[in-house]
Amino acid sequence: MTGWNPAKADRLVWSSAATAVPLLRDNLRHIAVRADQGVLTVTVDGVSPLNTPIILPKKMIVGFTAANGTRTDRHVVSNIEVSTIR
Repeated sequence: MTGWNPAKADRLVWSSAATAVPLLRDNLRHIAVRADQGVLTVTVDGVSPLNTPIILPKKMIVGFTAANGTRTDRHVVSNIEVSTIR
């Protein structure tokens, strides 16, 4: 996501998306996100559904979110590692 649409402030602008992602519901998944040399790579259980060019700013905020439209799911994020390479 690269920001929001100024004409429609409730709409996000997506630079890339992936549809070949395995089901996340009712499964424990290992997800890795890596930005290296201008490429953002996302892997789910060792398989990469997303490789896309990226330009990162000097300062960023890392965050997590989840939603499914109902009130019954539990979203757990654990064992987080954030590091920088200079």
